[in-house]
Amino acid sequence: MKKKDKKELAKKEEEKEKDLEDISKLFEDIVNGDKTEENLEEFISGLDSKIKKKNNNNAVAYIFGILVHRNIFIHLLITLVLNYALIFAMQGFFKLVIYEHLYTLAIAVLIFTVAEFIVKVLFVRFFLRLILSTMGLIFVVLQILYFELMYYFLPDFNFESQVNLIVFVLMFALFRYIITRVAHRYVASLKKGD
Repeated sequence: MKKKDKKELAKKEEEKEKDLEDISKLFEDIVNGDKTEENLEEFISGLDSKIKKKNNNNAVAYIFGILVHRNIFIHLLITLVLNYALIFAMQGFFKLVIYEHLYTLAIAVLIFTVAEFIVKVLFVRFFLRLILSTMGLIFVVLQILYFELMYYFLPDFNFESQVNLIVFVLMFALFRYIITRVAHRYVASLKKGD
């Protein structure tokens, strides 16, 4: 490795450490401070300004678990397969969704995945502060809305009650979050082993 490359690498590592120290300091201020709400607002503002300074929303989305993979097309493919597998499995166990044909459920999953992907990209691009403020829970509310609106696109796809819809979305969001976090950790452990 050339001297110049080593210096650049060392400089990047130093910047990373400084950013981590700044974020951990902001986090400690939230936990230890008397004015929790103000400290949280300061934390979000500080993180938001760091993101804007680096202009790398995709990396932040990946870190916060919004994106499964840094490449958007691979993310879309993985998410589509994961959504199909998870929704079909949940339907097999809990039977919360009412539909006439199996292809209706498959089309509903496809529409949901594409709509969620488009909205996530827009939110990460334009409303990152809202995502940080709600700690990503805005996406659960949006998922409820997606499935509620699905009836207008696919009248054969419905839920028996609103409670079933909310239970379905909460379980789906929780299971998908657990699976993606485990996958991220597994991939990270493989990278460390290299």
